[in-house]
Amino acid sequence: PRPIYRIGVPEVIQLSATSGCSTGLAVLEGGTIRILYHRFAADLAEPDHKAGEMIPLHCSAAGKAIFASLSSTQQERLLEEYHFEGGTDAAHTTVSTLKTEAEMIQREGVAVDRQEWRPNQAGLAASINLDEATQPAAIYLQTNAEDIGGKRFQQDLPGLLISSANQIRTTLREASN
Repeated sequence: PRPIYRIGVPEVIQLSATSGCSTGLAVLEGGTIRILYHRFAADLAEPDHKAGEMIPLHCSAAGKAIFASLSSTQQERLLEEYHFEGGTDAAHTTVSTLKTEAEMIQREGVAVDRQEWRPNQAGLAASINLDEATQPAAIYLQTNAEDIGGKRFQQDLPGLLISSANQIRTTLREASN
């Protein structure tokens, strides 16, 4: 298996156990976001994603985290062919709103999905890119939308997520040396 899978999956499992949320690992393949691994947790009413599934770039936390981690040239190339399809009425549907959000994600380190992809679900994601040579990836978590306003969603979960992303990055760097 790819290094991102071998190194990322144990961290995804750990994040799910620590957070109590459904968690996963997604990568950019061609012009689309693909789930590499997904761990379902009981916080959601039903299993929501599965490995191999393609997910939208513009309204999923993982898609937005990966998009924000790309160079502006890579972003432009992705958007040339992109159609803003899927998601809820809350989803961003223009290039400018997606780029504005990407700038915020770059500053804060975490992408947020506030019921933009699925009703009653919220998501957080952090990019795990090392450099332009590695495949863009993100670790994400999904939880119930009622958590959105609380401290857990705004501080605790982003902290756990960033810590997991940093751990994967560190281990990937050590593995490539």
